[in-house]
Amino acid sequence: MDLRQRPGIERQARDLLLLSDAVVVTSSAQSVSASDYLQKLQKLRKFLVGIYKDAKQPLAHAKKTLDAQEHALVDPIKAVEKEVMGKILAYTQATKYLETRRLAAETDRMLDGEALVPTPPSTPPLTPGMHQRSTYSGTVEDMEALVLSVAAQILITRSNVPGVTPWYWLTTVCKPSPQATLSLLTVSAPDLNALARALKDDLDVPGVALKHTTTLVST
Repeated sequence: MDLRQRPGIERQARDLLLLSDAVVVTSSAQSVSASDYLQKLQKLRKFLVGIYKDAKQPLAHAKKTLDAQEHALVDPIKAVEKEVMGKILAYTQATKYLETRRLAAETDRMLDGEALVPTPPSTPPLTPGMHQRSTYSGTVEDMEALVLSVAAQILITRSNVPGVTPWYWLTTVCKPSPQATLSLLTVSAPDLNALARALKDDLDVPGVALKHTTTLVST
């Protein structure tokens, strides 16, 4: 559907826009003329917006209906997926704990000189086509601690000058100001999460907490 084909709409808009090159405002009379032209532009714009708003209304209603149908079907599936995933992960973690206990017990018996009969590891099976995915991300819990750590690292990097005291760097180079508050700073979540993914459990940044989640995904 092309509403531009409605009689006179496209031509009327084109003709009115062509008049803009002649608009010059250097006198009171020209200001009045320009105001009249502006009113015509605004009137035409509102008229065209109204046309398209009416034309899009059925589409908006259709989208709302389809969204409701989608959520009604998909949301329960997602909820059950999450529930089943939680049960599988709980079993997996419990099995890993038991396996750790088994290996520790075997190590103790080995140290005590007992003859060991190898026992198969109890690895939790997953459905073919499924695997576990670990996600690492960082969350700032103490902005001040993070800022102080960054500032200290900058000072350490830049202050390798003989005879220059930390107090000189703090008062002269850093130039503290009461206007420089933490509210002026924001943390780059993509950079922080990239650092968490790279370092994983080795992430050690003051004021930052590591978040590690495990999910089951299909291959």
